[in-house]
Amino acid sequence: MSVEGFAPLCGIQMADHFVLRHRRVSLRGIYARDPAGAYAYLHGFNPAAVVALALGCAVYIGLLNPLTFASSGPYKFLTASLPAALGAGVAYVVGSRVYGRHPRGTATG
Repeated sequence: MSVEGFAPLCGIQMADHFVLRHRRVSLRGIYARDPAGAYAYLHGFNPAAVVALALGCAVYIGLLNPLTFASSGPYKFLTASLPAALGAGVAYVVGSRVYGRHPRGTATG
């Protein structure tokens, strides 16, 4: 992953921590190998997060070409990181709720 992936990744992490899990972390769930656990996903990958990351990277590249540094659209006022993080975070929340595997926000350990 290159520079254009950092902002969307931060947006996904903040959306997961603050919006979906309500700032609660299950330490037992992190290390548990339970396939129905709080942090278990499809073959170890969260499909909503993968799609949101790709969307956030596309937003970043759409606003700032990382090869030529040619900017477009609202880049002058917002940069590329803010819209990419926001877009990825919103896509992750929506995708998690549609996918049906969103966290419940409960801490058990």
